[in-house]
Amino acid sequence: MENDNMLWKYRRRHWVPLLALYTLALPAFVLHRTPPRASASRVRQRFFQNTWADKDYMDRQFFVAGTLHVLLPKAKPNSGLTALELEPTDGRYIGFLRPGAEEVAKKKWYLDEYIAVGRTVFEAETDQVKKLKKEANAQGAKPRFQGWVNPSERWQVDKGSVDMALLSDGAMERLGSRREAALMELRRVLKPSGAKFFLNVRRLYAVASNEDAKAFKGDWADGMKGSVFDQAGFELVAAKQGECGLTVGYWRKKGIRKKKKIREAKAFAVNPKELNALLEGDD
Repeated sequence: MENDNMLWKYRRRHWVPLLALYTLALPAFVLHRTPPRASASRVRQRFFQNTWADKDYMDRQFFVAGTLHVLLPKAKPNSGLTALELEPTDGRYIGFLRPGAEEVAKKKWYLDEYIAVGRTVFEAETDQVKKLKKEANAQGAKPRFQGWVNPSERWQVDKGSVDMALLSDGAMERLGSRREAALMELRRVLKPSGAKFFLNVRRLYAVASNEDAKAFKGDWADGMKGSVFDQAGFELVAAKQGECGLTVGYWRKKGIRKKKKIREAKAFAVNPKELNALLEGDD
């Protein structure tokens, strides 16, 4: 019995401090425990941002797809076009640079090559490059990449070899002080345009947020006159502003004789089934 009492005293000396520590820690744990709703909200933000489950993301995707669907060029039948994207991140708009299902069925033209240029390419992780390759390959295009950080260096892209160029939202911010040099290079690599039907396919597209529009140093309503695009030798042909906070603009090189007035893109829509096909496999 005496040994049992000694054992109890020994255990009590160790249990009592532990019990006191647990008693003090429990309220703190309860007070600081993340409420279920807040935790669920963070889970949604972490795992569903920029996916099909993100409504804002999908609104932007539908708007960009619908606008570019109307602004895409016309080209000779069965011709393969080259597209260049400046400062890309995830390639989410590559699928919108190819013709729609009807044009594909009639074999009017197809996207043959996708070129990515910029600091984002130079600093990209392996997974990011793989994603860009995957997006390009999904459209049947051969991907090519070039890092570009020095504004005094020319791109390793031949003069007059690109049919379409794309600046996605955020690209102008990522360019920073290289904006003017980048636009001059875009003008150099874009193929010559002209009044003839099949030469009117050389286009520069920009998807812009409100922050990007400030970096443009111009006003959409004023045709971006005096903007960095204007100073680099581009003229705004059409633009559409969406309720999602994005604006899509289409520029071409200055000095093109207009056969008829080109109207601003206003009312159009994209077939949801066609958009689903373009985005097939997107997370």
